[in-house]
Amino acid sequence: MTRRFRASRSGADTDRSRSSFERKTKVTLFLFSTVGILAITALAKLWSALGASKALIVTDPLFGVSYKHLLAGAAVAEIIVATICVFGRSRKLAVSSVAYLCTNFLLYRICLSWIGWKQPCGCMGSLTDALHIKAQTADHIALGLLLYMLAASCGVLFVEWWRTRSNLGNPDRPAMKENETAGKER
Repeated sequence: MTRRFRASRSGADTDRSRSSFERKTKVTLFLFSTVGILAITALAKLWSALGASKALIVTDPLFGVSYKHLLAGAAVAEIIVATICVFGRSRKLAVSSVAYLCTNFLLYRICLSWIGWKQPCGCMGSLTDALHIKAQTADHIALGLLLYMLAASCGVLFVEWWRTRSNLGNPDRPAMKENETAGKER
């Protein structure tokens, strides 16, 4: 009888480890796609900020700084978050950083809309001119990428929170190991 119990339990452990592997793989794929998105948009912002366009001298309606400085600051923030995603030891920190950055970008867009700003977001800088893309199209693409990163990062954080919450009071299901919550194995 004991052997059957152990055998069925090892099957459950295999399912649990397979599920954990699939979850880690999905989070890793999300982080790699996020790094790609952040790297491209950061380079576009830096390229624009280093340009000589007269539009860069105009002040931002929310912060009151020139677009040149705003684009450079946003690019630095994106590079920092991308670096955390690549080199950070904790997946939770990486996903939280993405969620935090995207929440701030979304709040910026909401505030622009709230004050009646009708122009497309200049978050892609002058890359739109170089690629011959309409500013409105680039704005829609940037908003879609922003919503993807925000929804996915918040979804990952919610699932991890739910898993740790549901494992706390259940003696049949072991609590998550420290290396699962921290992310990468040491």
